[in-house]
Amino acid sequence: MWSTTGDNADPRVIAAVCQTGECPTIYSGDDGGVVVQGYTTRAECPDGESAVWIPWELLRRAAEQSDDEETRRLMSTPRRGTAGR
Repeated sequence: MWSTTGDNADPRVIAAVCQTGECPTIYSGDDGGVVVQGYTTRAECPDGESAVWIPWELLRRAAEQSDDEETRRLMSTPRRGTAGR
């Protein structure tokens, strides 16, 4: 399901860390939101929700594709504890 409305239109890839579709990926949802594919976690969530883990690199790639300058600026700011990675 690529939207909260239940429509299953083909998703548009916003950013991915591989080309196979079998890795963390951010898709454009057909209702104006996004769908995030990531590694499942054991985090407890409300019914109907799931928590997934995605690498920071995926968010950086999505920000690079963004039309929003503030998003690109925030995502390019180095985070504490990641120097040299």
